[in-house]
This record gives sequence, structure tokens and C-alpha cells, in this order.
Amino acid sequence: MKTSAPVVGAWTRCMRLVLAVGLLLSAPGLTFAETDIAGDWRGKLAIDANTSLPVQFLFTKKPDGSYAAVLSSLDNQFIKNVAASSVSWKDGALKVEVPEFSGSYSGTLEQDHFEGQWRQTGNQVIPLALSRAPKASKADVETLVGSWRGTLPGPAGHTLIFEFKQDANGSLAGSLTVPQQSAFDIALAYLEVGAGMIAFKIPSFGAEYRATFSGTTMNGSLKQGVPSTGLPLTLTKGDFAISRRLRLGEEAWKQLAGNWQGKVGQVDVVLRFTTDGNEQVAFLSVPQQRATNIPVTFATVTGKRVVLGVAAVAGEFSGDLGAGSLTGEWTQGGKSTPVTWTRQ
Repeated sequence: MKTSAPVVGAWTRCMRLVLAVGLLLSAPGLTFAETDIAGDWRGKLAIDANTSLPVQFLFTKKPDGSYAAVLSSLDNQFIKNVAASSVSWKDGALKVEVPEFSGSYSGTLEQDHFEGQWRQTGNQVIPLALSRAPKASKADVETLVGSWRGTLPGPAGHTLIFEFKQDANGSLAGSLTVPQQSAFDIALAYLEVGAGMIAFKIPSFGAEYRATFSGTTMNGSLKQGVPSTGLPLTLTKGDFAISRRLRLGEEAWKQLAGNWQGKVGQVDVVLRFTTDGNEQVAFLSVPQQRATNIPVTFATVTGKRVVLGVAAVAGEFSGDLGAGSLTGEWTQGGKSTPVTWTRQ
């Protein structure tokens, strides 16, 4: 029996420690650390059986520890950065008031996402789960940064060039150029990047693109308008930056400046060398395909030999400058076609 005293004593001390810890945790003003909800949370509102509206809450943490939020829709350009009047986040319960829409969101944190409801005028209640937007790895971002080019299927065969780069905050930003439509540096929005996947909106065209990527290839679908089944679009990474400025000597420029008319096969093709301010620029147009002002991205003149490149369509002309004519070959897609342009 003598040996039991130390055991009882140790048990008693252990129980006192447990009680002390319990009292400490239950003391007024002392709680477990709240999850930091700052960042990008997304979900879908089921408007009806066939329609859903993607929504995005961006939460930022204020110096005093409270939160501010803005609400956007990834599909509706008129719902963008709508400020919440208040954000309450306590003990796993979230409440966001959005007076501009006479609405509010209430949810509870369930491990890694919120389960809740969106309420609006008229006592309309719609279930809404929110999850953090997927984060891209450093390797994925590095793979995406650069220029990607693809061609839409169809008779017009428009070339699309996407340019991705990191902004000052390290986030991925992007733009689109469609040379045949003289559309340059169109901003992309709502970029979402995960492990080997990317999705983004093109608000100016009412379009969106979703794809998987690996190495220098991106395979996806471009949707435009409602409804849309999407067009397959494969992009390849490379050096496709569009430069509209040429650097030719004065004498060479005098020989090329102006409009040139010719045919590539049976297709009329127009070359135009002009100036934009003090800069030399040149464009190629194919009226039959409604493709106008595609930038000529490089030009060299060596003696009478002229080489022109059009990066957007991966085409090149190589030929000789004569008395009011350019005679040579147009090469594109591995095929060469004789062409003669006449100065107008």
C-alpha cells in the first residue's frame, strides 16, 4: 500500500493541471485562434435548375483585425467589386451584408469551406457554399508566363495570342491579341490557376477559356455567348510577341512605303507600309477573309532582297524588290506559294 501514494499524488497533480487548462480556455476573452479568411473565396448560386451564377468574395484583413469584403460575379460584368457594408467573423460563423443588392450571406466554416445561404429581398434564400480559389504552384506559374498562340477552327481561322505575366504582387495577369481584328492587349479577367489547369474570362468578347496545360501545350475550349458548346482551342507556347514597330533605313523605307496589291494563290493580299507618329509600321490584310491590319512584325532589306515576317499567322515573305514590284514566295505552315505584289 505504501507504493500507491506516489501514484495517487501524480494522478491528483495531473487532474489539477487538466482542470487549470480547462479553466484557462474557458476564461472570458480567451478563445481559440480564428481562421484567417483573407483571400479569394468562390461559389455558385443556383438561380434555377438550369442556371447558376458564379460569385466571388474577396476578403481583406484590416489593421484592427476585422475584415472588409467585395462581391463580384465571374459571369456578370455588372457585378464587380461591390463593397460589403459589414463583415462579421466569429467562432466559425460568417455574416456579410451587401446593401447594394439588398442581400446578405451567412455561413459556417466546415473544415476548408463555408456552407451557407444567400438571402435577398423577398425572403429569397439560395444555398451557397464558398471555397478558396485554387492556388497555382510556382512551377505552374513559371510554365504559364510567356506567349501562347492558337488558331480557332472555322473559315476565318483567327489567330489568338495570349500573353501571361506576373504583376507586382506576384499574381498572374494576362492579355489577348487577335491580329486579324486589329485587337491588341485585351485584358483577361478572373484568372484561375490550379495544378495543370487554367481558366479565365475575356469580358470584352463575352468569352471564357478553360484548359489543361503541360510543358508548351495547352488544350481547352473557348466559349462565347449563351448558350455555347465551345470551340476546341489548342495553344502552343513560344516567342509570339506582337511588335508593330519596324526599323528600316531611310532608303529602304522609301522603297517600301505605300500600298502593295497582290495574290497568294487565288487570295487577294494587301501590304501597307505607313507611319504611326514617328514609327515605321506595316500591315497585311486579306479582304476575302475579313482579316485586316495584321502587323508585319519584322522587315529586312538587303540590297534588293526583302524579307517580311508576320508572327501572328506564322507567315514569311522572301523575295526581290523590282521597279514597283515585290516578287518572291510566301511561306506558311510549311508550304510556299509564289506571290507578286505591285505598288499602287
